[in-house]
Amino acid sequence: MNSVLPHLANVVGGLGGKYSTVYSHFPDIAQHNTEFECMELAEKDVGQFLQFYHSAYDKKNKSGPIKISRLMSHLKIEKSKFALHVFSSYDKSRQGRISFLEFVYVMWNYCTLEGEHLERCIFDSYDIERKGHMEVSDVKMIIRDMYGANYSRNQVALRAYFNLEEIEYELMAADHFCILCEVHDQLMFPAIFLQKKLQDAVMGTSFWHRHRDKRLEICRHQFLPVDEIIRKQKRKFALERRSVNPSLPAVNNPTSVKSSKTKMSAKERKLEQRANALLAIEESPHIHLNKMIGTKKYRSPYAYNPTQHRRNRRKRSDDHYLPDIM
Repeated sequence: MNSVLPHLANVVGGLGGKYSTVYSHFPDIAQHNTEFECMELAEKDVGQFLQFYHSAYDKKNKSGPIKISRLMSHLKIEKSKFALHVFSSYDKSRQGRISFLEFVYVMWNYCTLEGEHLERCIFDSYDIERKGHMEVSDVKMIIRDMYGANYSRNQVALRAYFNLEEIEYELMAADHFCILCEVHDQLMFPAIFLQKKLQDAVMGTSFWHRHRDKRLEICRHQFLPVDEIIRKQKRKFALERRSVNPSLPAVNNPTSVKSSKTKMSAKERKLEQRANALLAIEESPHIHLNKMIGTKKYRSPYAYNPTQHRRNRRKRSDDHYLPDIM
């Protein structure tokens, strides 16, 4: 614990100069301010992350992505397979290096979780194809990675390992993995220990507890990976901007591949409008449904229309047999 405290002092104390106004001094960081807003990170928080990230540079390399092994040494973290997997889960280049944005993603995604949500996060990181399930052999690999080469000497890991060998089915979903962790309640100890060391090393425990509550509020107490949270928040911000300024284009999603300035056909424009309408109803269904019913454009298909009723009566040959309900 004492070996980690100097890093914490470097990050929390003495923040000033270019790190206090990080967006004006670092344009490459400022272009990702939307992602930081989606994670409820203020500019000073980003500056503290960046100050710690820069302190991990060695003498030869003082710019660009940092080697994951170098970052783990700076954090005083044991270079286990599990810790390496946590940091490399957002390494898009797969070159053993991690950029500043990926570093913030990893820290925020891993340090703002607890209990079942942390278990689902670990399962999701090993489920590379995002199928929602994996083979039992892959779950055994998670246990081996968490406990290292000495997993065979740990009674908790052995009991969980033997329990998996007794399972008849070959695939396990995230719910099954959570049940396994609930039965063997100390199975997640290495993951929780790693999380505690990361929290103490960067920003401090109280910071991560506050952002844990914010994440629960954003996700409505459900687990969502950080990339899905950012997509959801970007859509929410786009809707809020359009409600304030209706003159904005219908598609205002930075993650969209097609630019709003690109010419679209009538069919594509209609599909985009329908997607935006469904998105608005998904975000706040009761409000938007009331707005739709309150306008003249919306009419229930079951509503009684006197004018149409008269026209239907004139078209029928047996008009005198129909009761007059007008």
